[in-house]
Amino acid sequence: AGDFDNDGNIDLAVGAPDDRDGRGSVTVFSSPCGQSDARRYTQAGAVPGKNEVNDRFGYSLAVGDFNRDNYDDLAIGVPYEDVAGKKNAGAVVVLYGSADGLSKTGGDLFTQRGAVPGANERHDKFGYALGAGDFDNDKRDDLLIGVPGETVSGEKRAGGVVMLLGSNGGLQTTGSKVWTQKGPLRGGSQMGDRLGYAIAVGDFDNDKFDDAAIGAPYEDRGSLKNIGAVHVLPGGSTGLSTNDQQFFRGNSAAHRLGWRLAAGETTGDAFDDLGGETFASPGTSDEKIYFCVADATGVAAGAAAGDGSVMEEAGAVVRRELGDAIRACRSGEIPDMKTEVALLRLADRVGYLPQLGCFASELPESWRARYCPPLAKEA
Repeated sequence: AGDFDNDGNIDLAVGAPDDRDGRGSVTVFSSPCGQSDARRYTQAGAVPGKNEVNDRFGYSLAVGDFNRDNYDDLAIGVPYEDVAGKKNAGAVVVLYGSADGLSKTGGDLFTQRGAVPGANERHDKFGYALGAGDFDNDKRDDLLIGVPGETVSGEKRAGGVVMLLGSNGGLQTTGSKVWTQKGPLRGGSQMGDRLGYAIAVGDFDNDKFDDAAIGAPYEDRGSLKNIGAVHVLPGGSTGLSTNDQQFFRGNSAAHRLGWRLAAGETTGDAFDDLGGETFASPGTSDEKIYFCVADATGVAAGAAAGDGSVMEEAGAVVRRELGDAIRACRSGEIPDMKTEVALLRLADRVGYLPQLGCFASELPESWRARYCPPLAKEA
């Protein structure tokens, strides 16, 4: 989300990487009402890059004012873009804001084929994750780009992260950096670590410099496979620092710490908080939270299983109606963000509408159209 036309209203960019046979698209809702002025962006026109099947344009998004013109800009990940014959090497497209919103003209295309550090290799997936922030407080946002498929010293899929700096002319490769776990990040680059799989940006220490968290969810430690790890780099007058980095590892096999990351101020203390999640999509083998929605899901109440969260009391699963559980999370009765995330995923999976307190199938036919957005117009 950002203000791409500087009109005082927050705009919402939504990626649809599987749209049009995997070519992908991004839709921007720009009016206060959301749907009435939607624009869709693809690589079929003037947007940089090739419009190819399975490119996954819009797989990741990041918003920042990269050129300090008071219009927010949008970075778009295209991690499955083929570059110079290298399949799934990946690319990042940057569209700049203007009085008319995001502009196709003057956009940038970044790949590792040119001045961006790192090698342009098959299955690098450059752009798989993105994070924007002002790490040196120069009023120009910089961009972190995850490259989880990067080969490091012969270790395939060890992963890496590239940083591009903002300037008055937009993002630039001058002064760009690449970090891996071979150095200067801790942990050691190993095959399959996938550093750069997830990125989050926030001011974790309230010093006016943005900080960054970077996930490596397939990190191993000895015989413990895929415990995962998260690197936290503090911002400062010279940008992100690896000298004062923090390094967190998971504590059990298949924990995959760092699979997803998010940052935001949640406690009212002016410090941004770092959160992650290890849930897979509801209904898969990794999902551990089920609630009493058997009428819609077919999951019997007796099949419920807990995840060790506060939804459990004395080792027993607390079984609550789905809508009541969501309300309890939002009121603070259940102070567990991971549980709320899982509940909302489950609601989406089974067609439950928390804002209305009912299932979509229960709505009158005349109401359903209100929850089916119209086709967006091409930008």
